[in-house]
Amino acid sequence: MALSFKDEVLLFFNSPDARVATWPLMDSPTKTVALVIAYLIFVKVLGPALMKNRKPFDLRLPMIVYNFSQVAVSSWIFLNLGLLGWFTKYSWRCEPIDFSNNRDAVRIAEVCWICFLVKFYEFIDTIFFVLRKKNSQITTLHVFHHALVPMTVWIGIKYGAGGYNTLFPVLNSFVHVWMYLYYGLAALGPSVQKYLWWKKYLTKLQLVFRNFILSLCKL
Repeated sequence: MALSFKDEVLLFFNSPDARVATWPLMDSPTKTVALVIAYLIFVKVLGPALMKNRKPFDLRLPMIVYNFSQVAVSSWIFLNLGLLGWFTKYSWRCEPIDFSNNRDAVRIAEVCWICFLVKFYEFIDTIFFVLRKKNSQITTLHVFHHALVPMTVWIGIKYGAGGYNTLFPVLNSFVHVWMYLYYGLAALGPSVQKYLWWKKYLTKLQLVFRNFILSLCKL
């Protein structure tokens, strides 16, 4: 007899991926939640209080380093998930999760875990806004996104690091390559900014990605 949707959900959450059980931050969600709470406290309370009577920091060099490091790590995630699955043997229609200890299956889980860690690294986006006193850019949507994503990615890795669950990170990393490349080049100054005419296409790419993910949620 076919399982009901409720039974399938319960089965999913009662079957954690044993391969990731001993990996850092994967034993329980407590540390992830604690890091998210620390992020929220800093960007909403401590950071603004620290900067209240201070001039904005000049973070041009750290921003350049940060953005290009994001280009590098996003490229690495995209290429690894692509070469291990999406460019080679994965089906774009449906791809089950391989929970075995097969070398490629474990490697995919490891790449997903790195992707999870990167979500904490992305907290720096908001921290830079706080230290530069760019308060208009610290929107509720921005903060909500950065707080929610690490927790949802943790669930995905804890219970299903592979298969179709890797579609979001492979597409997200592709978008991030171009997004952080733009930010990195823009931070180099006016001499480079005049060549960034392709920003409008980056915005369209982000919208296409968002709409594609929303369409998947409706399936």
